Amino acid sequence: MKDNSYLIEEKIENFFFPGKIIELVFEYGNNKIIKSTQILNCNYSENKIIVFKSSSQLPDNLNNISIIITTLVKIDTDEIIRVGVNCEKIEFIKEYKIADDKIVEAILIEFSLPMKQLDLRTAYRIQPNITYQVNAKLIWERDEYESNEDFSIYNISATGIGIIVHNNKEITDKRKHLTNLIPKAQINVILFLENSPNNSNLTILSGIEIVSIDSQETITFIRAKFCDVDIMDGETLYKFTDEAKENEVQS
Repeated sequence: MKDNSYLIEEKIENFFFPGKIIELVFEYGNNKIIKSTQILNCNYSENKIIVFKSSSQLPDNLNNISIIITTLVKIDTDEIIRVGVNCEKIEFIKEYKIADDKIVEAILIEFSLPMKQLDLRTAYRIQPNITYQVNAKLIWERDEYESNEDFSIYNISATGIGIIVHNNKEITDKRKHLTNLIPKAQINVILFLENSPNNSNLTILSGIEIVSIDSQETITFIRAKFCDVDIMDGETLYKFTDEAKENEVQS
């Protein structure tokens, strides 16, 4: 796995603790499987964490597979970052007793420190499709702009979005105003995510900061990054884009 990380000088128990939602990342070759789960128990002195085995769709053979546990956290500057640790050993537990003597399947993970800040796959952008649909409403100054009417969503990732404004002869003054955005301008966005395989519809409120604008004869392409995203909304975006990417690879 290419290491695009740097060290985090925090105690792991500040970020990984019982009840915390995390992601298990299995990477082999050019393939990745990312599954959300929840921490059941921790033994920090032995570098061990036990989590729910939330899905049976995991690699049968874990040889030559790189495994990371990761989660999003908010740091002192109110910035949201992704942190993680490498897994050294993983063991499936068929019967693990939790509260009220309930038995569940679990995974015992032995991890290695130090903890790192990660940029894990968030650079991957997916193009919305019939299976993973994305619609949006942009709110700038006094105007609201609707996707499929005032602009099109070209791609989206867990950290940003690309939109296209068509400069055709019928361009309205309202749509033309949208092309006047400049880099570093910040506007509000409401995202509507539709995940057909899971039959789920999600709404996310965020801000975006314009990164670049490329105006051509027929289109204006606007690249923006998300800002002021709630931690849970960030996890939702991360999971949505990863599932869409996995679906794209398998298609």
